[in-house]
Amino acid sequence: MKMLVAASGPSLKIEDLEYAKDKVSLSIAVNDAHLLMPWANIIYSSADDWWERFYSDILNGNLHFEHCPLLLDKDSANIEIGDNSGFAAIRLAERLGATQIYLLGFDMGFKKGGPRHFFGDHKGKLDRDSPYEKMKQTMATTVWEAEIINCTDGGYLECFPRKHISRAL
Repeated sequence: MKMLVAASGPSLKIEDLEYAKDKVSLSIAVNDAHLLMPWANIIYSSADDWWERFYSDILNGNLHFEHCPLLLDKDSANIEIGDNSGFAAIRLAERLGATQIYLLGFDMGFKKGGPRHFFGDHKGKLDRDSPYEKMKQTMATTVWEAEIINCTDGGYLECFPRKHISRAL
């Protein structure tokens, strides 16, 4: 089963998401990626402070969705979370039966002076540094069950084969 996992890195583009939308069985929006994919099947985050900020907006309908998404956090998903929400979302996709997982927005870093996310930077306590080197190391040393293809445009995650989304799907 083909699944899309989209994180909120600066490379995330709506046109790549739209291309993949009908070519996968299930899509998982990691953290703020749901802002570009209101059609996502699942919104996942393992960051408690992210849920504190967005949970009520999602539940109260202040954010647009084409259908009611499944909301999962580290407690309800009961999966290995690694060092970041993206890692955990990949594990979730595997648990749900993915045989092929396509990654978008998994930059695992940003250019000096550039934005950390496709929308810029978070405000308040969500604006913090991420341990990208540790995150990349964890990704690289994990034994994955599914075939993972990194379709991120650029970025610094090099442990998975890379293909543009239009060639991968």
